[in-house]
Parts: sequence; C-alpha cells; structure tokens
Amino acid sequence: MNDWFEIFRTGEHTDSSGRKRNWSEGDLDKIAGSYDPAVNEAPIVIGHPADNSPAYGWIEKLKRAGDRLLALPCNVVPEFAEAVKQGLYKKRSVSLYPDGTLRHVGFLGGAIPAVKGLQDIAFEENPAVSEYVFEGSAEDEPAHAAAINNDEAERLRLDFSESEERRKRAEEKLRELETKLRLTEFSAYLSQKTTSGILTPAQNNKLRQISESFCCSEFSSTESKAMNLLKEFIETLEPRFTLDEIAVKKGARRDDEYRSPAQIIADEIVRGQAVLRNIQ
Repeated sequence: MNDWFEIFRTGEHTDSSGRKRNWSEGDLDKIAGSYDPAVNEAPIVIGHPADNSPAYGWIEKLKRAGDRLLALPCNVVPEFAEAVKQGLYKKRSVSLYPDGTLRHVGFLGGAIPAVKGLQDIAFEENPAVSEYVFEGSAEDEPAHAAAINNDEAERLRLDFSESEERRKRAEEKLRELETKLRLTEFSAYLSQKTTSGILTPAQNNKLRQISESFCCSEFSSTESKAMNLLKEFIETLEPRFTLDEIAVKKGARRDDEYRSPAQIIADEIVRGQAVLRNIQ
C-alpha cells in the first residue's frame, strides 16, 4: 500500500451534517496545496475517530489529478495494508477542518457513502466501483461517526498486539542466541590461551565466570566492551611455561623463579582490578 489512491472528487456532495456544497478543481487544489505534513500530518484511520487514533499509517502528500484528489500513504502498518488488500476496507472518506485542510483519511467497511464514482484502490485485477463519504468539520461530526467499524478496528488492534508479542519473543530469542555465541567464542579463546601456557586452568575458569556475568547484563554495548578489554588484558600476559621447559626441568625451578599460587593470584587480582577500572 504505497501508491497514490483517490480520496475525494469534484461535484456536489453532502457532509455528515447534511450540508451540501459544490466542490471545484480549485477547491481540490487548495486542499492539496495547503497540506503540510510537517505542521499537521494527517493519519490513516478506520472510520472517523474523534481523536484521530489509532493511526494505521500517514498521508505523505496530496495532489489533484483531473477531478480527483489523490493521497500518497507512508508508514502503513503491514497488517492494515493486508486487510485493505483483502478488500475489507475498499471505501475511503476524508475529514476536513473548517479551513479546508485535511484532518484524516478514514477507511470504511460497511458504511454507505454519499460520494460515488471514485475508482477503487487497485489491489484487484478488475476493481469494482466503490463509494465514498465526505464529512464536514470536526466540530460537526455526528456522535456515531467514532463508532463506525468498531468491530473491525478492535479485531485489527488485537492482531497488532499479537504481532507485537511475537516480535518481542523473536527479539528475546535472538539476544539469547547472540549471547550464547559470544560466550562460546570467548570460551574457545580461553581454552586456546590455556593450552599455550598463557593462562592456568584456574584463571580460565575465573575468566569464564566474569564473561558470563557480563553476558547477563542487558547493556550489550558494555558487554562487548568488557569482552574486548578482557582479551586485550590476556594478550599482554607472558607464557608461564612451555611443554619443552616442562620436559627438561621436570618440575625443577630456581628459588628466584618460583612464585607461589598466592603470589600469582595476587598479581592477577591487581591486573583484574585495572581491567574493571577501565570498564567503569
């Protein structure tokens, strides 16, 4: 639903309050020329709600083509566009302010229109002739106007709510998969550094716990930054041993080379605190 469609035509029409008026091409030009969506963007609605809501789309532009007034829609809700495509709302109606500017475009289901002869929106290969209603100012709208097609409007609102729930569930599942992927990749990275002697198994386990705590956060940008800082920190570490050194020394070490587990952990705590300060 992204093409120009007819919303009004020239001729004598009667508004919802029973007032007759003859509309000329000049009048249609005035309506089109005065329309400025930046000042007062007209919504696409169902029926003629008093408060112009809910909006199922918006009118981007107006133009006159011969004796017809055409509207170009934008940001149309997909479910509403599908309902129009299925022929549920083939009739349209315009609502004008007292100064002649467009208030909204209403789509109708079963209302009997007073303006006839406009071409139906071309969603079918052989579109039938449809009828249209022209109504007067907002102050003169009849009380029943807001109730037009309430059943259809409520059904669409329910459809939109269900679609929103499905979208939220899909987004949540995607976030879970992305988090699982990041943890898996980081776990493989830690395993490689442990095998090469950069990290001890204890350090590997602690870094896994740190990464999991970050992934529990909802702030994905902080999570990514933390992961990158941890990797940068690990890259600064020197290998603690190699397989060749273990084979030659067979556990022997000089006193000045020996570092107790407590010393190693203390050094790592200092480095870890520095990493956390960079994160905060």
